[in-house]
Amino acid sequence: MTDVESWVLTAVAERFRVSVDALISPTRVARVVHARHLGMWLLYDSGHSLRDAAAAFGRTNHATAYHALRTHRQRAETSNEYAETAVQLRAGLRALTSNACPTCGRPR
Repeated sequence: MTDVESWVLTAVAERFRVSVDALISPTRVARVVHARHLGMWLLYDSGHSLRDAAAAFGRTNHATAYHALRTHRQRAETSNEYAETAVQLRAGLRALTSNACPTCGRPR
């Protein structure tokens, strides 16, 4: 598992108040599913393939990540809270990958 994948799993788990184990499990509890979809979107948005995004969450089929992306987009359009969470986590991930301050975006 890469540092980016590890960060996404941990950050999404903390934000949605679920465990990393729950994200990787086959559970279909709504809060876990929403977190998992957002996490797959973050990985895909950061340059991971659909297959790699799915694999980071313990899934074997790229179609799972494709479904997560579609569902994420729909949820982000209908829920301001979910959309804001996505924006904040994306900023944190970009700061991690660009070595910039997550608060202000300035290089460290």
